[in-house]
Amino acid sequence: MLYTHATIITVDPSRRIITDGAIRVQGDSIADLGKTKELKRRYADDEEYDLTGRIIIPGLISTHVHTAQTLLRGAADDLELVSWLCERIWVLQGNFTEADGYAAARLSIGEMLKTGTTCFLESMFADRYGFDGLCRAVQESGIRGCLGKIVMDIAKYAQDDAWAMHPGLVEDREMSLLGTVKMWEKWNGKADDRIRVWFGARTPGGVSDNLYQEMTEISRKKGIPITMHCAEVRADRDFFASVSHTPMSYCDSVGLLSPSTVLVHMVHLDDSDIRLLSESGTHVAHCPTSNAKLASGICRVPDLQKAGVNIGLGTDGAPCNNSCDLIQEMKLAAIIHKSISYDPRAVPAESVLEMATINGAKALGLQDRIGSLEIGKKADFVAIDVRGIHSQPWFNAVSAVVYTATGRDVDVVVVDGKMVVKGGELLTMNEEEIIEEAVTRSREVVERADGLGALLCSPLSEIPILGRTSIYIVTFFIFVILLIPTALVQNIGGLLVLRFLLGWFGSPFLATGAAGFSDMFTFLKLPYCLAFWVASGTMAPATGPIVAGFFVPVKGWRWSLWENYWLSAPVFLLLLFCLPETSSDNILLRHAARLRKVTGNASIRSQSEITQQHMSAKEMAFEALVKPWEMNILEPAVLLTTLYASLCYAIFYTFFEAFPLVFPALYNFSSGESGLAFLFIPIGVELTIPVCLAHYAYYVEPGLLKSGTPEPEVWLKPGLIGNFLVPIGLFIFALSSVHWIGPLIVAVCQSGSYIVLNILFTFIPNIYPKYAASLFAANDAARSTLTGAAILFGPPLFVNLGVGGGVSFLAGLALLCSVGFYALYYFGGNLRKRSRFAVA
Repeated sequence: MLYTHATIITVDPSRRIITDGAIRVQGDSIADLGKTKELKRRYADDEEYDLTGRIIIPGLISTHVHTAQTLLRGAADDLELVSWLCERIWVLQGNFTEADGYAAARLSIGEMLKTGTTCFLESMFADRYGFDGLCRAVQESGIRGCLGKIVMDIAKYAQDDAWAMHPGLVEDREMSLLGTVKMWEKWNGKADDRIRVWFGARTPGGVSDNLYQEMTEISRKKGIPITMHCAEVRADRDFFASVSHTPMSYCDSVGLLSPSTVLVHMVHLDDSDIRLLSESGTHVAHCPTSNAKLASGICRVPDLQKAGVNIGLGTDGAPCNNSCDLIQEMKLAAIIHKSISYDPRAVPAESVLEMATINGAKALGLQDRIGSLEIGKKADFVAIDVRGIHSQPWFNAVSAVVYTATGRDVDVVVVDGKMVVKGGELLTMNEEEIIEEAVTRSREVVERADGLGALLCSPLSEIPILGRTSIYIVTFFIFVILLIPTALVQNIGGLLVLRFLLGWFGSPFLATGAAGFSDMFTFLKLPYCLAFWVASGTMAPATGPIVAGFFVPVKGWRWSLWENYWLSAPVFLLLLFCLPETSSDNILLRHAARLRKVTGNASIRSQSEITQQHMSAKEMAFEALVKPWEMNILEPAVLLTTLYASLCYAIFYTFFEAFPLVFPALYNFSSGESGLAFLFIPIGVELTIPVCLAHYAYYVEPGLLKSGTPEPEVWLKPGLIGNFLVPIGLFIFALSSVHWIGPLIVAVCQSGSYIVLNILFTFIPNIYPKYAASLFAANDAARSTLTGAAILFGPPLFVNLGVGGGVSFLAGLALLCSVGFYALYYFGGNLRKRSRFAVA
């Protein structure tokens, strides 16, 4: 293939710039380059690709990227690094799944290719993100990837206890160091040698001296390069001082300084550090945007250049840069050093282009293969369109690329001789699919947070010293406050983080509310309260689309968030001033404390204090946080109720995917009218509430007064009929195709879900009153998790099977659960006899 009529910036040893130039690609390499006229004469039979009006440069090489973080773009703006990391980024990344990591990697790679990056150095890809998925994304996309897997054994930043990592990110020597070696053995050299596996060591303070030394020894023996953050913020400098070192003297002491190491950021260096870097041949990755945005400082690039230190360029992660565009990074790298040095000749455009190409290749040990356009090197190059109004006129090709162009001007990208971007469009990846997957994954993270908040906060309410009210007030206060920035946030990343936190802090009420009612009311009256509480939780999600369908098209989507705030703020004030403590353990504990103070009798203790006096904090935490999951595993009754309730919620939330496919497409409903379709759900629930209340008033309560406490399975009786409404309604929905009223019958039949949930929430505290809040929390976590999954599997389910087939599949699952419901009714007594936890 001949690429012709372009201006070619070769970045070869003589720094040639060829006007009206051409490149001949044969296989994966550059076979020839020169003037277009001459090459067309030599290779008259070759296919030609005309690049008139473009500037060709070597493929850009980003020497520092966090691909997993691209899913969190804009999630933590305007913060300094440690708060940004510990309070936001680690919290979110600690809840990633491997599927999230793969989606984020594809999003990052797609953006890098479209903006001209053909090779990148990943730093610290955690095990939980799925390293295999990252390698797969590189393999599929056609990009080159030097992939650093995290190495660590200390779960803090700069060994400071206040800056602890999220538990979900913590790895030990075996998982991190030895895991990297395993990945190196599996993936290094794969994908036509486009994949190289590196050690991605955490910054000093996150790795012990012994582990650093073991890593550097393996690096020398096996030839595995190392990349590591270093001297990024003042906290790093303080850590080095605490161990009587400068940044580079410490790195030298553990064997990190070598030509096979790339140290990232390197902001806080003194002259002795620069001298050690120069003498050792260690490379530096400069990330000016992230350093500036996080207010970390500015790397001493001019001084490093004078000392002969090789410097590459990196974009860092999307949350601290908001972009993976290395062309934009070049512009800032060229400008920022002029500003602080008052020298317009500091770091000229030519030097910055070298950082992003040949210097990056040297840092990665690939300078004999990529980084410049020379005969025999790999055909990695980028064609930038400079014909736009923002690019004309131009007089110097290098300046036009560095100071004028952006990643949006990239027209053609070739990697390993293969065109991967043409006309600005990805050829090796489906861009719409990547974006849709990333958005869906982020939504799923929000739903997952819903369950996690309940799982932590609700069981804590079982601890006597905390009680329930303090958990309610604190979490709901934070929920109300967070609604304000959520309504005002200007980027998708920030919105996702805030939605995550809203789910976290809003979930305890959903989880623990039933346990609070069980504190206040006898089993005789509890069902009446739960009937309305469960109804509110079932009707509220259906009410949202009804309101949003009319207001959002007119007022915008932020209006719906403000509506939440207007409703929640008065409710918070009502709770703050009117909600009493309901936990008997907490009430008696405080009463005992008052009596000890008044009487001076230190032997006065509440029962909970007596019970827990020999328990450590760890044991109490285990009792509150682990016990509900232990019971879900060991107690069939609990497991079935959790699964059935989760399935009911998941089916309910698939309606949010199915209704937009059915009513606008088949029945020509507007957005407002489609929202009204959800009105049938609260109608169905409202029709069912009187039936449930009548059942309690005329059957259950008289029976209790006459015969005493019945077997708990008595509470399940209404569900023997009601639970069939769910599969019946789903089958009607699946088979309806003539009139719009047919599919809406399923919404009325959603009352079956209400009956089931209401019964299960009455059944649980009857058997396990001590663990009611914890079990409701586990149930809420499971419901939220499966609901998050439903948002993911709903669209492909309905696309692949059709709406009818997909809904029929859900109906079949509901029917299986109905069988389980009958088993619980008929065999529940025998199961309770063998239970370690049941009191009934």
